Amino acid sequence: MEDILVPLMEDILVPLGICAVMPVLIVWLVMRSYTRRNENQKEVIIATLEKNPNIDAEQLARSFQPREKPLKEKLLTRLLWGCICTFCGLLGIIFKLIGGVSLLSDELLIFIAVLALGVAFLINYFLGKKMLAGEIEAEERKRQQEI
Repeated sequence: MEDILVPLMEDILVPLGICAVMPVLIVWLVMRSYTRRNENQKEVIIATLEKNPNIDAEQLARSFQPREKPLKEKLLTRLLWGCICTFCGLLGIIFKLIGGVSLLSDELLIFIAVLALGVAFLINYFLGKKMLAGEIEAEERKRQQEI
């Protein structure tokens, strides 16, 4: 009886643990970390206001918010990934063709997809740079005034 029961329990418990328990545990851990971070920030703000009530509470609360990346930095990240993906795709295609692989092999199709992804990132960078030039200049002026 035990010989039949143990494999049956493994067949039930492993998928149940992976499909039900693990996602719930991951969500719970992430939410708990957010809650703890918010509670710690709240305690710091309250302690700061108790020690010095003349501090602007809104500015203090804003100082704890994560800094948003400037448009220029986002565009440069796209350029970086575009260059990386394009280079890897071209290099893979060249090595596959030199190695004498058929034109419809799976590896070659993967490198073509990586190349297409790189070209898409590069197009996104150049179009974004052209379209967002005014916003980037405004951000630069605003940053210069803050300093």
